[in-house]
Amino acid sequence: LITQGRAAQARSIEESRMLRHVLGARPSALALAAGALLLIVCSLARVAGQSLLDHVPIVAAILTLLVFLIPGVLTGVIAPRSFFWNGAILGVIAATFVTLQSIHFRLPNWSSVLLYEAVGVWVFIGVPSCIVGALGGRFVSGRR
Repeated sequence: LITQGRAAQARSIEESRMLRHVLGARPSALALAAGALLLIVCSLARVAGQSLLDHVPIVAAILTLLVFLIPGVLTGVIAPRSFFWNGAILGVIAATFVTLQSIHFRLPNWSSVLLYEAVGVWVFIGVPSCIVGALGGRFVSGRR
């Protein structure tokens, strides 16, 4: 019984160290810049192919998800230690870019609640997707 308690305590200590390691890493400007550039390319390519995907919504949804995952993988490969923050920040950048892209980069009405709601919806899609992509990139890079 004492051994089980010590094992549980050791696991708890190890988990807190891992959490500090993940959350304590600083984001990489190089990884974010590379991820943002790839995000722009992927997003513009996705929009260019929109007319081909109108009749196959599941393929359109998968390609939309890949727009977020692929740049996340790149950030995870470039900076594997800071995958979490890079993925989260890239997800917010992606959400903002996709929202502005949907209004064709016209001057948005910054006082409109709909603009912030649209960014918020994309944040709920983009941030987890970019973090998962960055985590995948971390494992692809082979570094921990």
